[in-house]
Amino acid sequence: MTKEEMLAWMKSGQMGTFPSPGGGPGGAGGGARAGQPHRGAGASSAPPRGGPAPASGSTPRRAATAPGLPAPAVPVLTAEEEEEKKGKTGRLGSAADRAGRRARRSERAVDRRVTSPVPAAALLVDDDDVRRTRSGIKKGRAGHRTALAPTRKTHVELEPPITVRGLSEAIGVKANDLIRKLMGMNQLTTINATLDDDMATMLALEFGIELEVVHTRTAEDDLLEAFASLSSAENLQPRPPVITILGHVDHGKTSLLDRIRKSHVVESESGGITQHIGAYKVESSGRPITFVDTPGHEAFTSMRARGANVTDIVVLVVAADDGVMPQTVEAIAHAKAAGVPIVVALNKIDLPNVDTPSNINKIYGELSQQGLHPVEWGGDTEVVKTSATSGQGIPDLLATLETIAELHELKADPTRPATGTCLEASLSEGRGVVASLLVQDGTLFVGDVIVCGDGFGRVRAIYSDNGLPIEQAGPSTPVEVSGLDVVPTAGENFGVIDDITRAREVALTRRIRARDAAHADRQAVTLENLYSKMAEKKLKSLNLILKADVQGSIEALTKELEKLENEEVPIRVLLKAVGGISESDIVLADASQAIVIGFRVAPEDRAVTLAEEKKIEIRRYDIIYQVTDDIKKAVEGMLIPEVKEVHLGRAVVRQVFKISKVGAVAGCFVTQGTIERAAKVRLIREGREIYKGSIEALKRFKDDVKEVPQNFECGIKIGNFDDVKTDDVIEAYRIDIIRRTL
Repeated sequence: MTKEEMLAWMKSGQMGTFPSPGGGPGGAGGGARAGQPHRGAGASSAPPRGGPAPASGSTPRRAATAPGLPAPAVPVLTAEEEEEKKGKTGRLGSAADRAGRRARRSERAVDRRVTSPVPAAALLVDDDDVRRTRSGIKKGRAGHRTALAPTRKTHVELEPPITVRGLSEAIGVKANDLIRKLMGMNQLTTINATLDDDMATMLALEFGIELEVVHTRTAEDDLLEAFASLSSAENLQPRPPVITILGHVDHGKTSLLDRIRKSHVVESESGGITQHIGAYKVESSGRPITFVDTPGHEAFTSMRARGANVTDIVVLVVAADDGVMPQTVEAIAHAKAAGVPIVVALNKIDLPNVDTPSNINKIYGELSQQGLHPVEWGGDTEVVKTSATSGQGIPDLLATLETIAELHELKADPTRPATGTCLEASLSEGRGVVASLLVQDGTLFVGDVIVCGDGFGRVRAIYSDNGLPIEQAGPSTPVEVSGLDVVPTAGENFGVIDDITRAREVALTRRIRARDAAHADRQAVTLENLYSKMAEKKLKSLNLILKADVQGSIEALTKELEKLENEEVPIRVLLKAVGGISESDIVLADASQAIVIGFRVAPEDRAVTLAEEKKIEIRRYDIIYQVTDDIKKAVEGMLIPEVKEVHLGRAVVRQVFKISKVGAVAGCFVTQGTIERAAKVRLIREGREIYKGSIEALKRFKDDVKEVPQNFECGIKIGNFDDVKTDDVIEAYRIDIIRRTL
């Protein structure tokens, strides 16, 4: 059968159809195919391996069958397949032959599409590809599947806290790539490090992904919305103004307020200076006015800022004998930031030689430089001359404040639940947590459930500014409240809630947020400070435990300690809390070798006994600058002193004397400066330093002397050194140890 006949047969669909013995086309017996001659059992076999290929019309060999049995179906090979088979056994042929065989294989694959149910693409797959696929399947079954690459997104929403791992999973970027990018931003982090919102957003943008930080709605959000919707314009009523007294330390703020209140607060203050924030309510012309007194010391910046933020009008007290001082400028900045009107009280005007035109104009000029233009100079700032000692100008000051308050039409809704600000907080041994609150809107009742910062509780008692118990407090009323579970942070807002369970949930949310913020505030390790962080363990530090009477004192002490920071002796505040010094504070101080500082608080009896047993130092103070002075001295004492070398003089060796039991004595001539008996010396020979030591003996002739001046001869015996030669130079110097200061 020729090639053309075979292809026609394949296309007709008769491939694989064999006639029975004795039947079918051709009439050949023994199962021979049509067109093929029958071969008996004894027919000659195929040519030997390696022999010449048969012609295209030759008949391929068929296996012999037993007599009387039908012949089995044997696949018929074409000439091209015979050639290809021979080629695989070692006869490859030329490049043209191989190309022809490939073309014929492709042609046969196309022809098979007529009857084959298998797609042609599967028939054309190389054996190597099949083997690779099968081996891949086996590996996959063995558990070695390769992970698919993460899908890159363009917009991602993520809830805090955000870690490097969480950000990697959210945006589909490998964590190693994120860490590498952070290193490029000079941030050395780990896969579990927490990122703030800004850093996470910026890091996502580096990979072309917009990150939206979604904060879960909490009970606090619902509370704020509820407070915002409670006020009603129909229930608004006039309220007393809140006046804040600001100014420099010792300019007479508390004395002026004492004169208005007819009290003696300043006499009970340590050192005669105010160190707490206080709020008082007074009557003027039958109308109530609330005054907030703030400290003037530079350490109490946070207190002054709180006073300015809750006020309606600021009274800036300026001493007529001092003028505008640094804290005066700071107070002006706080008042301007709060956006409230300012009235200047020019105090101490009764002092001699201060109420003169030249001095008044000088103070007016200083006020004008700060943006406060007096009315007398054509400006809009009221300046009232007052005296806390004689009471001069006090009525004029109150009348001015009442007029400004009427112009601003201050109103509040007394029917709604109370809201306001915590001015101060402390821990009382008998009453527990006591918070000084200023009710700004609504009315506060005994028994109300309040949330203040991260503290909550039910109001057990309300005390007025005079210390008397009251049942309720309306708008612009300063009160003291007991009943909170923890000491709240000064400056936090408070509000009344009808459900204590909801109050607990809000307080817990705020505590978690504060804890996360404290964790995030830890200084990140950067490439610049990596080695310094590693070396911190070798540095000595001053460990402190701070206990104070109120939260504001803690803030002031912390700020003052920050000014004493230095690289050599870091100051570590291990604990800062409100309340007395307890036994647990002493245990912590003993474990960390810390000093316990108590500001206006007393230690417990057990704490005193344990401190004496453990030899722990407890330092108690009433005035803030005494604390900073002592800590500064302690830090300066821990600083490594500076060593300075002072040159004294030089002497040239003219002759060397060998004395028994003494050694070599150098006969010298002092060429420069002075040679002292207590000095240290260097022996220099031909420009090189040979020995460094001290003078054992210094003589002029036979007399011991303390020093020998220039142009005199002397004898010098260098301690533990006898190899002195003529023309050597003896250089005298001393070492000065200089104590370092901050």
